[in-house]
Amino acid sequence: DSVTAAKLEVSAITSADLPASSIVQVKTTRGDFTGDISTTSASYAEVHSSLRNTFTPKFANSTLMINYTANAVGWSAGYIHHEIRADGARLDSGSDIWNTNSGSNSSTPISLYLEVPSWGTSSKVISPYFKSSNGSTQVYANWGGSPVYCFVKITEVAA
Repeated sequence: DSVTAAKLEVSAITSADLPASSIVQVKTTRGDFTGDISTTSASYAEVHSSLRNTFTPKFANSTLMINYTANAVGWSAGYIHHEIRADGARLDSGSDIWNTNSGSNSSTPISLYLEVPSWGTSSKVISPYFKSSNGSTQVYANWGGSPVYCFVKITEVAA
């Protein structure tokens, strides 16, 4: 079987052509904002629109590995909660929540990881959300005007 230019076209490759666990594609979005991003709300809000990662899986049977990394999130006596959403809806029933509490003012970097099956081959907007645990404690998705080091990275892995 000879190799032709047509056989090397990306559109000609199917999931069956790839070994299991092959990296199909990676897309990263970096946050582009300055200053504090905070809330006292007990309802989830998007961290920032510049962290939206519009992603279209190549294959319907892939696994998607989604990472949200931020350099400085903060809270005082209450918890800060984070989750990853697709088109505004939670992607997972439980393991996509990250929360922490120090009992005093504190700041920490975070890395939130979520692995989900592909939702097909349609495009979705992936974005991190956050909230205060009690509706009164001020929590920060970017604390103290820290230089922004926030990323949403999506890796598609072949089945």
